[in-house]
Amino acid sequence: MANLTEQDLNSIQESKSQISQAMEGKSNIETQALLDRSKEILNSDKMRNELIELKSQAQEINDQMLAENHNLLRIDNDGQSYIDFEHLESLLGSEARSKAEDALAPFTHSPTPLEQSLKADVSRGTPNQTQSSTLWIFVSSSMSELQLKKAYEMAAEWGARVMYKGLIPGHDNLNSMIKYVATEQLKLNEIKKKIEQGSTPFTSIPAETKGAIYLNPLPFDSFNIDRVPALVWETNRPTGESFTAKVYGLINPSYLMDKAEQAMLKGNESSLFLGELGTVGKIVERHWIEEVAERTERIDWEKAQEEAVQRHWRIRTYIDLSSTDVDKTFLFDPSKVVARDVKAVDGTVLARSGEKYNPMQHMPMHMTIYVFNPNDTEEMEFVRHLVISESLGEIILMATTLDPERGKEQLKEINNYFKIPMRLLTADVRDRFGIQVTPTKLQTTDYARMRIQEYSRSTVRSTNQFNRIQQSTKSE
Repeated sequence: MANLTEQDLNSIQESKSQISQAMEGKSNIETQALLDRSKEILNSDKMRNELIELKSQAQEINDQMLAENHNLLRIDNDGQSYIDFEHLESLLGSEARSKAEDALAPFTHSPTPLEQSLKADVSRGTPNQTQSSTLWIFVSSSMSELQLKKAYEMAAEWGARVMYKGLIPGHDNLNSMIKYVATEQLKLNEIKKKIEQGSTPFTSIPAETKGAIYLNPLPFDSFNIDRVPALVWETNRPTGESFTAKVYGLINPSYLMDKAEQAMLKGNESSLFLGELGTVGKIVERHWIEEVAERTERIDWEKAQEEAVQRHWRIRTYIDLSSTDVDKTFLFDPSKVVARDVKAVDGTVLARSGEKYNPMQHMPMHMTIYVFNPNDTEEMEFVRHLVISESLGEIILMATTLDPERGKEQLKEINNYFKIPMRLLTADVRDRFGIQVTPTKLQTTDYARMRIQEYSRSTVRSTNQFNRIQQSTKSE
């Protein structure tokens, strides 16, 4: 499982923009409502469904690794097999999914009458899907090396699936567990190689279908497996109904299949349980859902959302504009060439395609926009003076950048300083009005134009000094 605190917490990711908006203008009550809503999401059916989907994704990764088996396993100069972990890392980050066959190869033991009537192939579907037969071998890292070796030998010979339930103790994320499974798969492949060399019929089966190791808790749930090792023979009656036979212990699968055949001939039961026929132990791997749920409960969601807000300011794209040494004033014509007819609600044509259209002629407005660098204290003081003394109509403050490490706090300070909400300058606004320096004032005029004024550093400083002298004189 990936680190939930950053990449896999979709609820935090989805709420980042909401949180930033709340911090920019919403009340404490609304902010608390957002926090309460996040907690509600965690307890919702949607979250539970997402956790179930996470289990499914783990199964897909297993299948994908199996299909890429020939690329994951390499042979060194000494003829020894090893895992190509670089390819494994790229595989874990890939969005591709396994395109392997949906059925594994036939078993190679002497068939019983029942097996002769069924196609003994092992499907890759989840339990209880329509299929001919599947042999499952459930294991845990709590088993001895000898038991695991025997389980792998059985899987190689019978084309069975070896199932692990979840993260092995000491493995705190999905990637490390997948590497463990890949290492165990290497052991299984070595066993399969020996079988291939000694059994001609077996070599005709595609290499990727001769047994594989999976990380998936779903079959443990479906077959109610609470200790290991365990064998489950899942098959269908000739009439199509599903039948399962289960036993705890590593017994010969032929014995389990014979007992299943006898049970199906005698009655209409859908399952058979043979009890314990060997040494069994506990499963030390935790269920995937339990693991995710516990990690989710340990998360301080208010802290996580606060961190998400801080990350928001770090990943924002800021526009860095320089100051200027020359004062400049020019007019901006907001007219555009109309691409298609512009009509009023009543159908009146306001502008026809190909004509120049100035929205300020038809919708007179009064507005003053200030673009400045809030990290420059001189500009902050100068712009506040302009806001108080030279503004017309609606006032809009646009900052070019914020301190990424204290964006939230700085935003609050700026809003308190001006008593007016501030927004960040966007590339669209910059390009539309040709804004190149800070500070810049954009103000509407009575003749459908925008007057744009660029202020030099000397003007900013001299104005601030004059205002300070005036304030000092008034106070005296």
